Amino acid sequence: MGIQVKKTPKVVEKNFNFIKSQLNDLILNKKVQPPDDLFNQLDIEFQKVKEYYERIDDQINLLHVEHNYLWSKAVQFLNKDPTESLSLLIKAISKLLERNKHRPYSTTAFENMLKAYKLLINKN
Repeated sequence: MGIQVKKTPKVVEKNFNFIKSQLNDLILNKKVQPPDDLFNQLDIEFQKVKEYYERIDDQINLLHVEHNYLWSKAVQFLNKDPTESLSLLIKAISKLLERNKHRPYSTTAFENMLKAYKLLINKN
């Protein structure tokens, strides 16, 4: 039986965060709708990260990643299906608040996350 080394969130989420940063750049900085293939890549990476955090029972990091994922998925459906987008936004905010309840974010980090919602809502 080998020794299992717990990976840091930075390592576990490397590919997920890379794709998420590309999405955020397109959404928040360039103000364009990202291509579906980028969202599909995010789906794949999210499943990997989710399975890892579930396996090691890391609820805090799972809530954080779920929040980021749901926010991105809300953007994907913003123009295609506004009702689905709103549902995803509500789920994302719920994950954010639940995570913040268990381990509070710094005030600045929390405010920055909420600003992303404001930018998204004001987009349309």
